Amino acid sequence: MTPPRPLALALALLLAGAFAPVLVPTIPAGLSADGHVFARHALRETFNLLDNPAQRILILRLRVVRVVPEGGEGDCGELPFVSRQHYRGTVQALTLFGLPLQTFSASCEGVW
Repeated sequence: MTPPRPLALALALLLAGAFAPVLVPTIPAGLSADGHVFARHALRETFNLLDNPAQRILILRLRVVRVVPEGGEGDCGELPFVSRQHYRGTVQALTLFGLPLQTFSASCEGVW
C-alpha cells in the first residue's frame, strides 16, 4: 500500500527544508587564520547564548555572515579559540530551508 500523494509530498518538502541549512557553510571562505579562529569563537558563544529549548529546536544551523577586524591588538576569546586581534562579526541562526530566524552581533567581549 502506498502513502497518499499529498502526504508523501509534504514529507518530501519537510525533509528538503530540514536538509537545506546543512548545505550552507558555517564559516565564510576567505578568512585569515585569525579571522577563522574568531568565527569559531563567535559560533560557540552564540550557541551558549541560546538557552531556550524552543529556540534550539527551531534553529537548525548557525552561520557566521561577516567578520571585520577592529584594529586593536590583544587576545580575543577564551582558549582554545583565542585570536590575536580584536574582531566584530555577525552570526545568523537558520531555520527550515535556510531562512534566518535571528541575527546576533559578536565581539571579543561577547554576543548580543
